[in-house]
Amino acid sequence: MKRSARMQAEGITPDLPDNPAPYLTTWLMEIGPVVAAGMGVGPIGWRDIAAWQDVTGIELTPWEATLLRRLSGDFAVMSREAESMDCPAPYVAGGDDTRRAAVSRALGNAFKALAMAGSAKR
Repeated sequence: MKRSARMQAEGITPDLPDNPAPYLTTWLMEIGPVVAAGMGVGPIGWRDIAAWQDVTGIELTPWEATLLRRLSGDFAVMSREAESMDCPAPYVAGGDDTRRAAVSRALGNAFKALAMAGSAKR
């Protein structure tokens, strides 16, 4: 069962970040957002983007096309990582103070993990 289905079954509503350009995420979902690749999924390709433009008649700017491809790659990576219930969100919800605290916690945890790994090797 996918993480999103488990969360929905448990009545959990995730905090989502603001989306300053919802049209881009809509277009990403129309294009793909990923393609089958080897043993899983991968980012959409330039041909996928070009074909979508041809079919829809929407002409992307270069930065929009580049961003859609990057978002697709990030989506592919996070879709694999997010299968685990303890996977943190790829963003920090809340204001600046919340972000600072979250970054501080994440860095502290990273340094603790490095210290533990180093002491385990000795």
